[in-house]
Amino acid sequence: MTDKGHNNEFGEQGAQVVSFAAWDRAVRRAQARDRAFDLVAQLDKTTTQPDKIAQVSELEDKIAQVSELEAYYALKKRGLDEALPVLGALRADQIRTLFDLELWRTDRIAVADVLLWLEGFRVAGREALVRAAEALDPEALAAVLRRRLHIALIPKEDRSDNDFLPSWVQYPPQGIEPIMRTPDERFFIAARTEDQWFELEGEGDPVIDEDERKQVLALVRELYLSENWGFIAGVLRIAQADMLSDLEESAYKFRNHRLEDLGFPPLDRALRVYLPMDPTELMNTDTNYQPVSLNSREACLPILHHQVLSSGLFGEALRELETGVAERVEADLIFVANSVLVSDRIDPADMESIRDALHRMKGYLSIALELHGGSEDPLIVARTRLETVHISVLHRIGYTCTLKLKERAKAIYQHEGTADLGHAAFGLYDQHLLEGLMAPRPRCYTKDVDYKPFTSLGDIQAMEAHLDELGALVRVSAKYGWLTRSWGDVLPQDPSERDLNIQLLTSTLQYMLVGKVEVQPLREPHLLELLDRLGSSEVQGQYSDTLAVARVVSERLESNPTPLLQSRIEQLLNDFASTMFPLVGRERVDLRFIEGVLRQRIG
Repeated sequence: MTDKGHNNEFGEQGAQVVSFAAWDRAVRRAQARDRAFDLVAQLDKTTTQPDKIAQVSELEDKIAQVSELEAYYALKKRGLDEALPVLGALRADQIRTLFDLELWRTDRIAVADVLLWLEGFRVAGREALVRAAEALDPEALAAVLRRRLHIALIPKEDRSDNDFLPSWVQYPPQGIEPIMRTPDERFFIAARTEDQWFELEGEGDPVIDEDERKQVLALVRELYLSENWGFIAGVLRIAQADMLSDLEESAYKFRNHRLEDLGFPPLDRALRVYLPMDPTELMNTDTNYQPVSLNSREACLPILHHQVLSSGLFGEALRELETGVAERVEADLIFVANSVLVSDRIDPADMESIRDALHRMKGYLSIALELHGGSEDPLIVARTRLETVHISVLHRIGYTCTLKLKERAKAIYQHEGTADLGHAAFGLYDQHLLEGLMAPRPRCYTKDVDYKPFTSLGDIQAMEAHLDELGALVRVSAKYGWLTRSWGDVLPQDPSERDLNIQLLTSTLQYMLVGKVEVQPLREPHLLELLDRLGSSEVQGQYSDTLAVARVVSERLESNPTPLLQSRIEQLLNDFASTMFPLVGRERVDLRFIEGVLRQRIG
């Protein structure tokens, strides 16, 4: 819904169009929250002007109201360097989500990244650093320190021997010094030269650089200077006493529980968004479903998601929704998007893969919105389905449509009774098309843009047409024995010998030479004769109508030929002509320019 404002942004009478759609309002709110990160970074926080101080405070309050996911994506969008001025304004739960999503690689902590971000918080101020360190689970921070520090208890004064001290304290190996005492005189600490996981299992960092060694020692010193220095003392005690594997396992469990609360389901539940579902269920779906349970702040889509999802038919349909429905759909989109990331094992820190996954998700949703629409207005159909069908159901149905293409592609690739049929049996374009459709998440393949996710029902229909064409080629190939012939009689060392397109072209050229369809490869003399004849204006005129030749050949190959087979023959002839005609008229034609399967080599 839109309305024309009486005054434009300059206060003059104009025709500025203002959208009142609930979805557009949500997008603008997301843009404003994202923009607050830039504005805070641009302001001088050292100012003494009351109005500037108030402005800084207002913007920092806005950042504090941003959802955890929005804050994470906003920080990732800008990177640590640009985000430095904002770090001091983050809430503890925003920081915790940043660490949960950014600082794990499968089930291991990315220690170097943890230290890098903690250094950023230290630059933002001691208060920000303490808040960030305390946002980490004690087990997680203890695991980080254990992997980067040697830690030992300092013996009490009433102990007369040091036998219980580790050897690295009594006889420091080269490279770990200096050995430091913590300010509370409880621990000896020294920076490791190798990650403890490398020492234990040969994993992790084999060599820790000097800057990182200094950085972890500085981190401990800085945390001891805070009022709550008992926190870091407790973490060091945990790191010194507990096994590293137990620390990381516990931290990983806590992290996963929090991610589930944020809308990232466990893997077994996330995979449900990819369960096949009969598309006819669109007509029978129960409208009384329960929306995903998220609080109002968590239900706000990050700006990255808005940017991807708000275009095309899907975006247009979102703008048609009433406020209550739009809010429910927004929460459901967060859940489905997060389920896709979990199911596809996409690292939350990999922004490019996240963007690709969102495009793929929108494609599945768009396909489901277009299916079985009949003669109704597509936008009305799409809006009604968003109002009455759960987003996860739409995703499953759209995905199922691509799975059907995957099954057809496999059936063509693994043609029954033809063990030889496979990658080399098809031309390059056909190979890529089949490989894209047989991928874990099927993809379109076009000559213009290579691989891309499915974006609409039109993509489904285009791939169906290509598969129909390949099916006709395989059917004819099986009929004439091309799929089971002895390739060794031709050129077994040349994979292109198995290309069914070249077999089809060979048969077509045989027809042009002798007036009948032959499936044997051309001999060199015959090919030279064909090229000589193509050099004749009379012959060129006779066979310039490739459509007529394709029609005749397709009828010879099949009693009831499909238009698809005919169009493929015509395309092959056109490609051959464009390649071969420039060679005609030379004193000597170099046959190395010609695919070997078109001819039978002699000698």
